[in-house]
Amino acid sequence: MLKPFFKNNKWFGLILVVIGLLYPFLVYFGLNNFQPGAVVVLVLIFAGLRIAFSAPGDHFFRQGLRGIAIFAAIVVLAGFLVESEIAVRVYPVAISLGFATVFSYTLFRPPTMIERFAKLKEAVITDAIRRYTHRVTCVWIVFFLCNGSASAWTALWGSREQWMLYNGIISYCLIGSLFGIEFLIRQRVQARAQPQG
Repeated sequence: MLKPFFKNNKWFGLILVVIGLLYPFLVYFGLNNFQPGAVVVLVLIFAGLRIAFSAPGDHFFRQGLRGIAIFAAIVVLAGFLVESEIAVRVYPVAISLGFATVFSYTLFRPPTMIERFAKLKEAVITDAIRRYTHRVTCVWIVFFLCNGSASAWTALWGSREQWMLYNGIISYCLIGSLFGIEFLIRQRVQARAQPQG
């Protein structure tokens, strides 16, 4: 009974997105005020909600997000066996590795992830745009691997403050910068792909 309500409630989906964006700050607050085990339970509840109520959109993308959430939950559980605090700090690492895996999968089972996104706006995908989206998908894979590596360093060897700074601010700034640069380049590629009149 509850699942259809939550799946069709855009506010519930928005709340999950906001919690995901604020995750490093919420974890930092939780670790400084509660036992790490309690924070792990909350993280697993959040991952469970992401698994049960995936975002709307392309079926493949929804399944990909569900798979990433499952992978992240498994990583958190495995981390809990080692140390409670590490368990919640490796969650962003699992997310980056999950996205790298899903994007990589589409290189071998096209269309690539970026081409899937392009098809949401473009009625016709030309060969030039298809080659471009393939390259951009590769760039995002490299980014997710690098981002996951940096996140892993902060999780394993950094202080709580370093972990929060990278995963809560720097990582998002890097993602935003890559989006912005890619958007500007895409405009030029699309302009060149237009038939000359």
